[in-house]
Amino acid sequence: MKLAQSMTHKAVSSGKLTAADVSRITFEAIRAQRFYIITHPKIMATVQMRLDDIANQTNPRDPFGMKESVRPDVSALQRQTPA
Repeated sequence: MKLAQSMTHKAVSSGKLTAADVSRITFEAIRAQRFYIITHPKIMATVQMRLDDIANQTNPRDPFGMKESVRPDVSALQRQTPA
């Protein structure tokens, strides 16, 4: 879990969206009366995977195992993550 938190923190801190971008996307979604606000559409594959795991009542799969492009350098992150 700490590894996932570290990876999420790294993704957010190096994010390409500014606060203004997130604000604009959020207000557009509210205007359109959309309940779910997706600021990063590429995450939808991992959202679907989690929904499938819930629906199938299976343990959650590793979302970073989906593609090499999103698979982190686990050894580097483990060195940064306090035990």
